[in-house]
Amino acid sequence: MSGRFAPPIFDTLELSSLFFPGNPTHSLKKLYREELGLSDPVEDARESYEVYQRCQTENNSSKSR
Repeated sequence: MSGRFAPPIFDTLELSSLFFPGNPTHSLKKLYREELGLSDPVEDARESYEVYQRCQTENNSSKSR
C-alpha cells in the first residue's frame, strides 16, 4: 500500500477490554439478530463504531481528570 492512504485499524474488542475492564463481556451485542435472524455486516460496523465512540469518550474524560 505504498503511497496510498491507509486508515488505522482498531480492534473494538481489544479497545473495549482496555477501557472497560469491569465489563463481563466485550463482544458485540448484535441485538438486530433477534429481529432479522441473521448476521448483518453493516449493523456490525455500526455497533463497532458505537463501541469505538464510547472508548473515545472514556479516553477524553480520563485525560481531563
